[in-house]
Amino acid sequence: MKKYADQNRRFIKFNTTDLVMVKAPNPRLSKSSRAKDPRLMQRYAGLLSIIKRIEMMTYKVELPFWWKIHNVFHVSHLKKYSTDKEDDARNQPSHNLN
Repeated sequence: MKKYADQNRRFIKFNTTDLVMVKAPNPRLSKSSRAKDPRLMQRYAGLLSIIKRIEMMTYKVELPFWWKIHNVFHVSHLKKYSTDKEDDARNQPSHNLN
């Protein structure tokens, strides 16, 4: 059974220099909390830094003091932050159909 479970398991390792986002369990943590439809709410909140690795699958994250939640998260609740890459297609003028 373990063999089959490990096929879909993702082993992710973060460094202390990595920036991560946390899966937002509470709508108040999300920036778009004013959205009435839950499908429009952000699924991840914050731009947080890793403090240290607790165990193989848990990390301690530096949280803002107003969140008032525990700062240790499983890797399934963390997502590595990636910056928006500059795309050449954005700088090109759009074609007019007229």
